[in-house]
Amino acid sequence: MLWQPNGGAPILAYRRVVMNGKGGQPVVVVINNGNSPVDLSTLNGGGIPLLGTFSGSALTEITGRTSTLAMAGGKLTGTVPARSAFIVTAPAGSGVGNTVNASLAEVSGLAARAGDSAVQLSWTAPADVNVTGYRIYAQSGTGQERLLNFAPLAKDQTTFLASGITNDLLTTFRVVTVDAQGAESRGSTVTATASSRNTATVTFTVDARSQGNGPVELRRFDTGQQVEYPMTQQGRGIWKTSIELPLFREIKFKFGNDSAAAKNSGYEGPGQADRSFVVETGAAYTGTYDFITQPVPPTIEGTVSASTAPVGNAVVEAITANPALNYALTFPDGSYTLFAPAGTVTLRATATGYPAAERQAVSPSTGVDIQLTPVVTAPTPTPPAGMKYTVDGNLNDWTAPKVTAQSPNEGTFGATTTG
Repeated sequence: MLWQPNGGAPILAYRRVVMNGKGGQPVVVVINNGNSPVDLSTLNGGGIPLLGTFSGSALTEITGRTSTLAMAGGKLTGTVPARSAFIVTAPAGSGVGNTVNASLAEVSGLAARAGDSAVQLSWTAPADVNVTGYRIYAQSGTGQERLLNFAPLAKDQTTFLASGITNDLLTTFRVVTVDAQGAESRGSTVTATASSRNTATVTFTVDARSQGNGPVELRRFDTGQQVEYPMTQQGRGIWKTSIELPLFREIKFKFGNDSAAAKNSGYEGPGQADRSFVVETGAAYTGTYDFITQPVPPTIEGTVSASTAPVGNAVVEAITANPALNYALTFPDGSYTLFAPAGTVTLRATATGYPAAERQAVSPSTGVDIQLTPVVTAPTPTPPAGMKYTVDGNLNDWTAPKVTAQSPNEGTFGATTTG
């Protein structure tokens, strides 16, 4: 078991248990990788779920000392100090000895839908009040049956996505019900064969108005190398593409801007994790460029121009916010849409051939126009009449023959000079 609740508290836990009477007492390792103590009872669910792992509530460390951690209601509780690890053990409970409670009701309507290296299971929950959850087992071909989840699923959960299933091999899935002591029913079974031929078409849409005319693309990272999918602009800054992908596969990706004027090397969401999406039939994905884990703020809109001419591919940054995140590229007509935190911000517009210009704006707002002034280049002076050369670094007007200086003796000048 590897457990970190919702990616929140810095707790890592794993378990070694007895199977079929082999392996000795169960051992549970709990690591706190944070800088503050963690009370396990404050975690989502009230502790680390270990229903049926140990026969009692008292635990000992592997050194033989009594542990400050304990079992309560099928969950591991207690406080783990900062930057520390606890390794605890106790006699095995009924849940790890494959104890069968033959009186437990089974699930009904068990069905399996095969994907690529994954199978989605679904069932109807029994009405038996003694059922507290479910465990899932899988056996691929003639291999050994393996447990997919030790911590029982909640009783009201009636679907499970089994990943890491071998393609092109018939796999038998067994769903068992579990009681409060961790004992299991005999289970209901269903078979399915995962295959790389199982795919689904997913439509991706991204609001990339901050990227001007792009071009925007989807960049996928879960294949071992970056795969790029071009997108089509459906309206001002709205880009879309439809891709056939492996069914039930979790894909990792980001949107990117392939323009030479793009910021952040053309990748969205600096400092943010990749986007993640599990492929399902008929599914669609929508997002806002640059805002993956960061909340999407309101917008400031306006135009950048020089005199009356629009300036395309200008960069407008909210320099009092986060310029790497809160910025926009202008469209060819000079218009821009910049996502910025609510409130007053200072904007700075830059473009090739123009000095930077700044102004304040309130987010959200429209009509926030910025004027750029072209750089004035001083004209090349005309030399006075009769002047043969102009000292300006340009040697193209030099027409006289080159002058050479030679000496018959090394390092001695004055004997003969020719020109």
